[in-house]
This record gives sequence, structure tokens and C-alpha cells, in this order.
Amino acid sequence: MPYKCCVPKCNGNYVTGPKVHCFSFPKNEEERKKWTIAIHRENFTANEHSKVCELHFKPEDIRKDTSAVDEKTGVTITAKLQRPRLCKGAVPSLLPGCPKYLNVDTCRRESPDSKKQRLEMAAIESAIEKSVTDDNEYQNKIQFKSSSELLGKLKLDKYWKIQEIDESVLISHTTLLPVPKIALSLVVHSDCSVAAYVEGVAVNRWGNYVIPSHVYDTNILELILDRLRMFDKQSSSSLNEMSVLHLVISLLTTVLQDQSYKHINTLKFVSEQLYLLTLEKYEYSTDLLVLSSLLYNFSPRAYRFIRDKRLLILPCCTTIRKVFMSKQFSPEIEQHDDGFLSYIKNKAKSLLPSDKTVILMVDEIHLSSYLDYKGGSIVGSAFNSNEAATSAYAFMLNSIGSKFRFVVHIIPVKTIKAEILHMVLKKVIIGLEKIGFNVLCVVSDNNRINGKECHILQIHQVISRVPPPCTVQ
Repeated sequence: MPYKCCVPKCNGNYVTGPKVHCFSFPKNEEERKKWTIAIHRENFTANEHSKVCELHFKPEDIRKDTSAVDEKTGVTITAKLQRPRLCKGAVPSLLPGCPKYLNVDTCRRESPDSKKQRLEMAAIESAIEKSVTDDNEYQNKIQFKSSSELLGKLKLDKYWKIQEIDESVLISHTTLLPVPKIALSLVVHSDCSVAAYVEGVAVNRWGNYVIPSHVYDTNILELILDRLRMFDKQSSSSLNEMSVLHLVISLLTTVLQDQSYKHINTLKFVSEQLYLLTLEKYEYSTDLLVLSSLLYNFSPRAYRFIRDKRLLILPCCTTIRKVFMSKQFSPEIEQHDDGFLSYIKNKAKSLLPSDKTVILMVDEIHLSSYLDYKGGSIVGSAFNSNEAATSAYAFMLNSIGSKFRFVVHIIPVKTIKAEILHMVLKKVIIGLEKIGFNVLCVVSDNNRINGKECHILQIHQVISRVPPPCTVQ
């Protein structure tokens, strides 16, 4: 039920009166006293249920919306309040139905904080508006939509000559020695497409900078001209060594756009080798890293000879070893649940159903006991301890219906109990069955631990009444 107004002769929210918003008396004792005096009600003491409706306040005393400035765009955002609020210091001054002398025409003074905030907001809005206006004027000054507009907006030094030819704008630099020729040129066509030339040869990039196909901004056009100017040597019109490299790379890039060219892979390799010559710190492509890894794996001595003689720019041997020993190629990933049997899981997708009836063979391989630091990690430790492994248990699959055979899991160990070996073997068998393999039997040698493990496997299968894979020792 809505609150009713306590001002004399006001029927706000009564049955016969209008529906209005009501406001509670202020908690501050001084302001509360001002409200009590303003409503002119004899012998009245306000309590928590006493309300004064909006009919007794001036419109500027009531806030029905709020606003804020978006710092990113400078736009003032206004939102309507769910319930109207009174401005700070507002006092009821209108008493409809009462004598006129009771209506107090008060002039409420704006608080210093409110005035400061209002002036700051006005200054921010003015600055944003001026910034937007200046930016629009600047954009109109530098942007163009056709080659004819460009002539009136582009201002260059005497190094360049500008002329209009057949609705296109030619910007060129001419040299006289040894013979007169156009050394550098840039053509802007009527649709704002651009083409750059160095001594008549088209170029579309300079190092990492790719010349855009269309330009609508004089600043970008001047940047392209500055890049072209780098081709020109200060002392003469001939190209220096680095300029020649960039020019050749640009020409090769143009040729490589034709994917049907039969020697495209050769040109890609040559282009990358030339590009590496222009860098202070080498950045190798994936194809070059793969090629380098294959060469190093085939003959490390030949790889070092090619690299030391600078016949090709190749990664150093340390980089190649890090590639080999990275996590993606490390067998350690097989020790974790997320990567368990990951290789054979992917391999199984390409196998025929006849290939998946297999024999699981378990064999122990003796290792030299030592730890090593490779590829940022320590290798050589046992899977169940921090000590160096002395042997490794290999789990191998041998297909009954085909020549398919592969090692599916390896665990390096120092010492291992039959119960632990049983747990790993059981995990491998269950994992292979889930992948889709049918394990007929487990084959191992007559080692004491292997024999005890097979005995445990048979006991567990009898208890669970599941036909076990037969064990052969």
C-alpha cells in the first residue's frame, strides 16, 4: 500500500487523490526541522512513516534520471531512475490548496561540489567536441577518394616530381647519370590503387613492410614514398647491397603468387635464405626447421660443415637438439594419464579390423644408469622414483593378421615390484581394449618378477570371472 502525504490539505495517494511519489523526512536533525516548519502543520512530529509527496517540491528539486560520460567515446549517457530522488538540500516549498503566503519561493544554492562537477563535465564535453571537430578537419585534409583529389592535397619536396597522366598520378624520381632514367616511381590510379617501381621493376614489399594495394590517405602515401626512397643511395643512383636484396625478395614474392609454378618450393627456399640475410636475429620457418632436423639427424658432421662454411643459413645444432627434445617429441608424455597410449590411439585410426587382434609382449631392457639434462629437462630417471633408471619395461604389440608391430608403452625403472608391474600391465591391456584392440595373450620371459606378475593377473581374472588373456613365459 503506498504511503500517503502528511502535508495539510494534500490528498496525494489517497482514494480521491493522484498517485504520486513520496519522500521520507531527512535523518539530519537540522534539515528535518526545516521540513517540519515548511509544511506548516501544527503540533506535528515526523516519524519513519511520515512522507511528503512530489507535489510540494519544485521540478528542479527532483531528479528523475542520471547521466555519466563514457571516457572512451566522450558521449554522455543518460538513464531513467527507477524511483525519483531529491537533490541535496531540497526543502518542500509548494503547498497546493493552502493560502499563497504559506508557499515559500526559496532559491536553493548549488553546492560547491555539484558546481565543480558540472563545470568539469562541461569542460570535458567542450574539449571532446573540439577534438572531434579538429580530427574531422584533419581527415578531410589528408584523405582523398580519387587521383584528381590527390593533386591538391599532396605536398612533396623537390626530390619527387608529380604529374597527371590519363586520370592517374605519377610520382617519380629521375636521375641523369650515367644516363637519364626514372629510378623510382609510384603510380596512383583513378580508383586509388597504387603500383611502385624501382628502375622499371614492380615491387610490392620492402622487408617486412608490404605496400598496400589501395591508398586513400596522404600520410600512408608519403610513408610508401619514404620506403621507396631507401632504395636510392645518397651518393649515386645505384642500389646498395641491402636494397638489391630487398628488390630480389620482392620480385620472388611476386613470382610465388603463381602456385602452379613447378619450381615454387625451390623459390620459397631461396627467398627465405635471402630474407634471413636482411635480419640481425634469425627467425626460421617451420619448413626450414624440419629440413634442418632431417639433415642433422642424417649426418651431424655434414650439417656442421654446411653451416660453418655459410653455404646455407641454418639453425645452430643446439636449436636442433632442443627441437628434438621438446615436450611434443618426449616419451615422458606417455607417463601421464592425458597422454597415455596417445600414439597407438592415433595409429589405430588407420588400421584395419584384422590388424587389431594382437599379442602383447613384455620385455625388460637393461640401461646405463645416468641422468642427463636435455631440452630444458632432466632425463634418465625412473618413473616411480627420482633415481636413475637401470632398466626399462617395454610393452609391444604384434598383430596376428598382419605384419603390424609396434612399441606402445615404455616405463623406465630402477627396481619394480610384481604388484606395480601388474598395475601397469592391467592399465595397458584395458587401454588397448578401449581403443579397439583384442589382446589374445601376454608373452614375457621367465623372469621372477614377470612370473609373479602373470600369477597375480591370472588370480585377479579368476576372481572377476572374466576370461583372461593367456600368459606365456
